Amino acid sequence: MKLKMILASAAVVAMAGGAFAQDAGSTDQDAAGRASTDNQNEMTYASDAEETMWTTNSEYMGGFFTDDTMAELRSEEEITTAYGGLTADQQAQLKADCEAAELNRGDYGEVSLTLCSQLGAL
Repeated sequence: MKLKMILASAAVVAMAGGAFAQDAGSTDQDAAGRASTDNQNEMTYASDAEETMWTTNSEYMGGFFTDDTMAELRSEEEITTAYGGLTADQQAQLKADCEAAELNRGDYGEVSLTLCSQLGAL
């Protein structure tokens, strides 16, 4: 089962392309050409693989961050505690997603790679 999850994650990552952009706000322009920040708490992704990682694990990803913008990671100790609170299946899924991120670093942003780096050390 774990092998199937890892292979499925790898397949999703292999088919995805592009780069990841994680931003606290939108850079859409209004009619006057000014930047609009209507969706300040909405995360944006430039990579389907990155978005899949976050949506697959959305139920518990918030525990690794200081607030709901998910822009600032908690301390390493808090991340270890949050990770320890996950089920074995949740840990396996997150590890598999992080392994895929490490293999395709160009498709993932700094926040995701930092989190994965910290989780990889556990």
